[in-house]
Amino acid sequence: MKKTAFFALVCILFLLQISPVLPCADYGIRPDFILILAIFSAVQFPLCCGAFIVFILSCLMEVFSGVNTGLYPIIYLSVFLSIRSLEGYFDFFRPLNLFLLAIFSLAVKFIILLFCFNFIYEFRHFEILAPFLKESAYTLLVFPALYPLLGPLYKKQKKNLELKNIVLIHEQRHR
Repeated sequence: MKKTAFFALVCILFLLQISPVLPCADYGIRPDFILILAIFSAVQFPLCCGAFIVFILSCLMEVFSGVNTGLYPIIYLSVFLSIRSLEGYFDFFRPLNLFLLAIFSLAVKFIILLFCFNFIYEFRHFEILAPFLKESAYTLLVFPALYPLLGPLYKKQKKNLELKNIVLIHEQRHR
């Protein structure tokens, strides 16, 4: 039942992301629900499963948005891999760390967009700054309400072997 509710919520968020009519959309600028799902996948899912989910969502987003091939998969997989590389250093289950992780993810997205628009598409960076800041503000406003909604539907389960290894490492440190 929880997996069905989780899948339904992901589908609803995806449809809200690609919908041209959204109550809070300001000329097509809306919260980046796919980025929130990428953050959730990086924190909660195993590596291969999470990467596959992010890749599929970003490819579907690309199909419906009409951007050049590969832009969304590069952005969202880079965010996913950046978060996974930080996993050993931070506890992502604390609310403040999750909010900082959302800010970090938006910065990674902006750097990739800035590179693509400046060097590949030859836009000036000030043209994408205002829409990006609006989208980031919307995303940061929605993130604290949406992420806790996703959490109870899918919780990462620790394996007994991993828990035993944590206990052994902790005991070895205190000897």
